[in-house]
Amino acid sequence: MCTNCFTRNGTRELDFIVVWLDAAVGDSALKLVQKKVQLIMKHFKNMDTEEDCEEYIRSAQLGQTIVVVTTEDSAKIIVPAIHHRCQVGAVFVYNGTSTTCDQWKSIYTKV
Repeated sequence: MCTNCFTRNGTRELDFIVVWLDAAVGDSALKLVQKKVQLIMKHFKNMDTEEDCEEYIRSAQLGQTIVVVTTEDSAKIIVPAIHHRCQVGAVFVYNGTSTTCDQWKSIYTKV
């Protein structure tokens, strides 16, 4: 059994914060994916700027686990700024090339 899970209305949910960083946060296809993620997540935050995302993570309490989902373009800015923070458990980068992702993984272990 997952130690970071809880049950709400009989549905197992993960107990960490997902921060979705994307300037196109209003895109309809993106909203559909986000709604599906929200079905299993206890905490979900949309961010449209790297500055807001970094501030949110910086203000998070120690012991909270944050997973960041972002585009490659935003990752170039946000990952170096947040990777060292203990609250960040993982960073998922989408819309990236496999070469870029391999480079990121060799530098940043949480990507």
